[in-house]
Amino acid sequence: MPFVRENLQRQGISQDAADIIIASWRPATKKSYRSAIQKWILFCARGQINPVRAPVTVVLDCLTEEFHKGNSYSSVNTLRSAISAIVAPIDVSPIGSHPLVKRFMTGVFNLRPAMPRYNFTWDVNIVFKYLKELGPGEKLPLKGLTMKLVMLIALISGQRCQTLSLLDLDQVNVTRSNVTFVVTKLTKTSRVGSKPISVVLSEYPHDEHLCVMKTLREYLIKTRTFRGRERSLFLSYTSPHKRVGSETISRWIKMTLQDAGIDIGRFKAHSTRSAACSAALQRGVPLDVIMTTAQWARSSTFAKFYNKTIVPASQKFADAVLSCEAK
Repeated sequence: MPFVRENLQRQGISQDAADIIIASWRPATKKSYRSAIQKWILFCARGQINPVRAPVTVVLDCLTEEFHKGNSYSSVNTLRSAISAIVAPIDVSPIGSHPLVKRFMTGVFNLRPAMPRYNFTWDVNIVFKYLKELGPGEKLPLKGLTMKLVMLIALISGQRCQTLSLLDLDQVNVTRSNVTFVVTKLTKTSRVGSKPISVVLSEYPHDEHLCVMKTLREYLIKTRTFRGRERSLFLSYTSPHKRVGSETISRWIKMTLQDAGIDIGRFKAHSTRSAACSAALQRGVPLDVIMTTAQWARSSTFAKFYNKTIVPASQKFADAVLSCEAK
């Protein structure tokens, strides 16, 4: 992020300090900022304006152009944040915090409020029936077994694809009735002082074809021959069987949803969170248990974006979601 670094150094910040400040942005944020900064630079080039010394009026014009392209509040706000990171501050305050810019963003929100992607969600029973019909894991090819395990963990844990991609065999505790992965790496929801995420996978004796512990054991046996020193749980099912990231996990979930008959033109991989959590709530799991299991800080987030129509905390959640298949 050279423009960000340049802005920091203009303020008298040393290179070492700038490195640490830039590290405050997560990789996904840096990626979105790079795209937004490019938009800003091109906008300034058309008007022959210095992109690091632009007045607030030019910033507002750029944000207005982005709005009139039909982009969401989130997209316009990302552009605002990126511009604020490279444009020289006004009276010490970042330009993105200028009263006019803040008022402008309020107007964007009022005209185009952020809305949840879905007004309803799919029935988890459909996917559980499909997973059950796949049969026992030991008879599945590696690809099928991988897909089944990913989908089971996604549904009974309510976690994001990013969290699933960070499950590590060196950070796991195994008992007779459950397996607990502790995610120590930073995730989307990691904050200063927040605790590591625990993903609890419990035995499901009611149906071995839907038992995530049994499926996990079968997966570890099948991947043992080529795993080597790789400790990431999920590996590519094609050679050379390297660890996979969140985008691959997301693609696998979408493939399984499609095979199960879910409309992936409407529902993305992330919809497993709303489907699982809505099912758990409708079957009597307390809201605080759902929030703890699926890593939400505010109940309003769940209520707005994830609560859709259609023991330990994690076990209550998993049992409630899995019970959908039994009915």
